Amino acid sequence: MTAPRALLNVDDKRASLLTRFGPELVAVALGWWMLLQRRNLLVDDAYISFRYAANFAQGHGLVWNVGVPVEGYTCLLWVLLLSLFARLGIDLTWPAVLLSTVFGLGCLQLQRSVMRAAGQRGVREAWPCLLLACLPSFAHAMTSAMEETCFAFFVVLAIHLLVLGRATPRRRVWAGAAFATACLIRPEGPLVAAVALGVELFFSGEGTFKARLRALFPIGCVVALVVLTHTALRYAYYGYPFPNTFYAKVIFSRVTVERGATHLANFLLAGGWLMLLGQSELRRPSTLTPWLIHGYALAVVYCLYLLTVGGDHPHWFRFYVPLLPLTLIAAAQRTHGWWSRLQLNHWLGAGVQVVCGSVLWFAGLPFSEATEPIVGFIEPHIEKLMFDIDKFFDAVPRDSFCAVAAIGHVGYRHLHLHILDTWGLTDTHIAHMQVAPNAKFGHDKQDLTYVASMKPDYMYLLAPAPMPVPGYEFCWPTDDPPAVVYRRTFWLTPEDASLGVPSPRKRFLEPPPTCRPPNFLQPVQSTTQALPR
Repeated sequence: MTAPRALLNVDDKRASLLTRFGPELVAVALGWWMLLQRRNLLVDDAYISFRYAANFAQGHGLVWNVGVPVEGYTCLLWVLLLSLFARLGIDLTWPAVLLSTVFGLGCLQLQRSVMRAAGQRGVREAWPCLLLACLPSFAHAMTSAMEETCFAFFVVLAIHLLVLGRATPRRRVWAGAAFATACLIRPEGPLVAAVALGVELFFSGEGTFKARLRALFPIGCVVALVVLTHTALRYAYYGYPFPNTFYAKVIFSRVTVERGATHLANFLLAGGWLMLLGQSELRRPSTLTPWLIHGYALAVVYCLYLLTVGGDHPHWFRFYVPLLPLTLIAAAQRTHGWWSRLQLNHWLGAGVQVVCGSVLWFAGLPFSEATEPIVGFIEPHIEKLMFDIDKFFDAVPRDSFCAVAAIGHVGYRHLHLHILDTWGLTDTHIAHMQVAPNAKFGHDKQDLTYVASMKPDYMYLLAPAPMPVPGYEFCWPTDDPPAVVYRRTFWLTPEDASLGVPSPRKRFLEPPPTCRPPNFLQPVQSTTQALPR
């Protein structure tokens, strides 16, 4: 891979601190600024991983509720890593945020390594890092406390080692280990490995086909062995070959594809269009580089996969984050020629890049924020809602059985409660039921009849439920619906009075319950009834 004409009239010795560390500082500053704007509240899914990690650290296994094995997570290694901190008795919020930041910085450093391998130095080396740092979706991922940056790091590392392994076969071994690690972080890992190995096999152009097949075969075996072993252990422990979230969310239909296309379009408007800058080079074989082929091959297959499964509930386009470091390297290589024509001096070139990065940030931010304001810039009433909900469940008897929507925050902050997930991420019955038409993505499957038949002591719902629910009454209002709490009406304990909820009807239609949940492994059969939106 040959280096293009020098962009700046300076050498490495004159590279400034802005060039060496500027993109990293920008990424950290933007990410943590966004975290502060969210008032330190994380995406609810992050807390789900926290509860699994905490239960595992306490010796209960990888379970949501003690004694009930359901795989409500999709990031095994991330949960195990967090469990190390939980074992020390540390609140997982800040360790998880720091880990997201560290792996995000790792992605930037890997980009630098790729550019150095291509002969780029100074500002030229920092350019793709700045592009990545100024994308709101990546900045959000760096402080999301979720596994996106970790997955992206190992994807980029694996492909980097695979490309370098053409000259040093020993690095192929490390590439196989990186691919295997990625497979244990996200279920998309096998797809990434298959695409990367396919590119190396059919498009590397080095040696004969048989020679390439012989070199890549051990990597494929390692990846296949890890995936099959993980699947076998999952089936033995949870009873299903795929995570419970797969059954709860993945639905193949025309509506799903339409939602996936909308999600992709919003991502492109929010800055993802940068991935397209390098595609013009695909028409010129002389300019093709390994990273260009790998980046766009993975982008095409990965986007088709996300279209098929409907994209994601728009958490700042988290599923597209692994694509960004790969494709932005190709985009940066495409734009080097534009920069070289300017012949800027060192400091002016760095300043122009800062201006371009700022424009990129402010141009993409409105589209990202508009897709999901709750996980973007948290408004004060949302913060108050979370605070009030915490106070409410703090006052609930410790052995209570609760049905909860948006289970993450409540579940992690109240580990002592047995919680039924009304959205089915950690409940097998709801996850395997038929889909309600035209429901909200990611939470299509809801069954209030089933939830009420399990007789939880409290039901915390984020959507108005058909009332009256037999045996339940409105219990706790919020200042800003639709968050509401219902409670059983046929019992009253002294603990109820501590909640400050008056109840003139002291009905004891049955003895005060022990609050022990029924057997979730044998769910009550009921007529499916979806919550109205």
